[in-house]
Formats: sequence, C-alpha cells, structure tokens
Amino acid sequence: MLLKDYYQILGLEPGAGAKEIKQAYRQLAHKFHPDKSGEDRYAQARYLEIKEAYETLINPARKEAYLQQRWYQQSMGKKMARSGADTPETLLNKALEINRYAASLNPYRIDRITLKQYLADLLDEASIAILNTFKDLSINEQVALLLLEPAGLLRATDAEDIITRLKKIQLPGDHLEKKANSLLVQLRYAERKKNYEPWLLVLLTVILCVVFFLIGRK
Repeated sequence: MLLKDYYQILGLEPGAGAKEIKQAYRQLAHKFHPDKSGEDRYAQARYLEIKEAYETLINPARKEAYLQQRWYQQSMGKKMARSGADTPETLLNKALEINRYAASLNPYRIDRITLKQYLADLLDEASIAILNTFKDLSINEQVALLLLEPAGLLRATDAEDIITRLKKIQLPGDHLEKKANSLLVQLRYAERKKNYEPWLLVLLTVILCVVFFLIGRK
C-alpha cells in the first residue's frame, strides 16, 4: 500500500514546522469541519483525513515513525498515495489489494510483521470513522471480510488486535463476529499445539529409549 502524503494533505512542504502544521490544520479544519459541511459525507471524510495528517505530524513519536516510513518508501522508488480523502469505495479497493497480496504469499515464508502493519494501517481510526460515517453496510461488510482472511495468517495475538479493529466497523448482523471468533479459536489451538510438539517429541524419544533398553536386557 502507498503511504499517504500528510504534508500534501495539509498543503505544506516537507519539513514544515509545528507552527505551520497547526496553522494549516486550523484553516482546513475550519473549512471541512462537520459543523460547516453538514450532511456532506465527502467533506466529513476530507476532515477525517486532515485530522489524521495533523495528529501524525504534530506528535513527535508518530511523526518520526511516519518520516521513517516515508523515507523508506521513497528510497524504494515508490510514489506517495495521491491526495484525496478516502471513501468506502477506495477503502474497499485497498482491502482487496491487501487480500490479494496475502493470497500471493508463500505460507512457509510469511512476513507477518509487514502484513500486520498493512492491516493496521488500513484499519486506523480515520478509516473506520469513514466507513461508519457513510453507513454503507454492504461495503463495510466486504471490507471486513476481505481483511479477516489475511488476519488468519497472523499470530493469534496480532490477529486479535486486527479483529478488535474490525469489530468497530458498523456491519449488518453478527456474521463477521462469529467468523472472527471461530478464527481466533483455530489460531490459538494451532499455537498451543505447536508449543506442545517439542515436548511430545522429547517424551516419545524417552519412551523409545526405555523400550530399547528393556529389549536389550532380555
């Protein structure tokens, strides 16, 4: 997934200081704030994007992490994501992109850290707020189901974090919740089984050694 250009979203040059960031945010937030835009859901989505950019660039820790990601993406020759507020449709396309990416992974060599980051980035507070603002439950459900699949490739604790985010999305019925809970049960069982396997092998080895010892004494 392409990284959002938070500087472009705020209409700033890279390297802008805290004073410029605050000033740009105040101007844009005033223009697109829900109190001004009323029922214009696209303006509301734009406001959420502006808020996300501001909260990232004004927080020293989040800004440092973002700048590292930005530098890495640019060093790899990748472009930044085009400016423009996300909508349920664009989020659905991004969810489909992640789903396809996960499906292409070698099951024995999965970079779970990167996959978890992709999922967490798409399921940030701003994106969830956009989905819930537009209230298109059909798209919401498609997004959630598309992202639940790759969550099944993560470790149980990471999958639980992603599922917690998914459950914040307004959905029709409880189909996703049942599916998500079933997935967590499977992942936890698989991890417990994997943890016990070395001990079972040790026990089996000891039993065989004892058997061979007793046979050798006869």
